[in-house]
Amino acid sequence: MKKLVASTLIAMSAAAAMAGSTWLQYSIYTPSDLMIPWERGDVHGLRLNMPYGNNKGHLLGLDLGFAGILSERMTGCQLTGFNMVDLATSRGFQFGVVANRTKEICGVQMSGILNWNEDVAYGFQLAPVNIDGEFYGVQFGGFSWLAGASCGFTAAGFLMARNEYKGVSLAALNYGLQHVSGLQMGGANLTMQTSSGLQLGVVNFAKHHEGVQIGIVNVNGVGFLPCLPFVNFNFTH
Repeated sequence: MKKLVASTLIAMSAAAAMAGSTWLQYSIYTPSDLMIPWERGDVHGLRLNMPYGNNKGHLLGLDLGFAGILSERMTGCQLTGFNMVDLATSRGFQFGVVANRTKEICGVQMSGILNWNEDVAYGFQLAPVNIDGEFYGVQFGGFSWLAGASCGFTAAGFLMARNEYKGVSLAALNYGLQHVSGLQMGGANLTMQTSSGLQLGVVNFAKHHEGVQIGIVNVNGVGFLPCLPFVNFNFTH
């Protein structure tokens, strides 16, 4: 058994060396930023950040420690206090006690404070604050900020959709700047331009809503009447 393990480790080390990568890296933050091995390239295996690791290459495998920073893509699992995949894509699972920051995520992203993706997120997000360019999937949080076109399910205290949003949004305050379609449900559902589907809340507002509004106050610029209690509707474009 020992020979088998030793042979496997030797084979992994040889394959990693041939590929210009290492299968195990131990990173120590010092004035000289010590890493063992020193090369800041790809890690195909395990990276230990004690407390800080900063690589210019690709991580394929498992990232553990306090702060993990990569300049290229991550494929696998990151479990640290703070994860940053700068200007690159993450595929897999990210858990940051403080925050996760990437250009693009495809998978699961969870944080104690913040998930921040500059371009697009696909999959599942959970954090008190979620900030995304585009989002496609399921999202839970206290505050969600979506800058680009998004589609899926969002449950939050406050949802800000700056572009088109399609799907189900559940929030104390749903705020859409452009077009919202699907189901908006919350204390207040506000759409500054157009919306379609069902608005269900205490206060519902849309400049142009195609569908039904159910709430205490329902304002629709093209509704049966501009403002009605309990129910308002419009089925024309």
